[in-house]
Amino acid sequence: MREVEFVFGMIPFPKYDSAQENYGSSTRSTFSGLGIPKCGNAEFADLILEAFSSESYRTVSPAYYEIAMKDKYSRDSVSAQMYDMIKAGVRYDFAIINAQIMADVNPTILTRRQICRELDNWISTWEASEKVFTTNIEAYFDDILALEE
Repeated sequence: MREVEFVFGMIPFPKYDSAQENYGSSTRSTFSGLGIPKCGNAEFADLILEAFSSESYRTVSPAYYEIAMKDKYSRDSVSAQMYDMIKAGVRYDFAIINAQIMADVNPTILTRRQICRELDNWISTWEASEKVFTTNIEAYFDDILALEE
C-alpha cells in the first residue's frame, strides 16, 4: 500500500456530539466460529481449542495488528494512531454479532433500511417483524441452553 501514488487513510466514526468522550466503532456480523463435533473426548478437544484461541488472542492478533495493520499497511504514523483510536473504541453489539439468526428482522437492519429509504413508518415495520424476531431469538437461546444439557 505504501507504493500507491494517492493519499489515503482511515479515521474513526465521528463523535455524536461534543459531550461524547471517546470515539466509537462497532464490529460487523462477519465472525469466525469454531465448534466441536461429537468426539470421544469433548473436554480435551475443548481444552485444546481454548488453548489455541487464547494463544492466538495473546500473540497472533497483536502481531497482526502491530506489524501488518500499523506498520506494513499504514502510510504514516498518523494512520497508525487512527488504527489505535478505532480499535480502542470498538463495541460489540449482540444484535449485530448475531444478525444471521435474526434474518431480515434484525433491529439494526430494519433501522438502516428505514433511514436509507427515508421511510417514516418505523412502528408498523417493527410491529410486522416483532413476532418473527422474538421467535428467532427465543429459539437461539433455547439452542444455547440445550448445549449445557
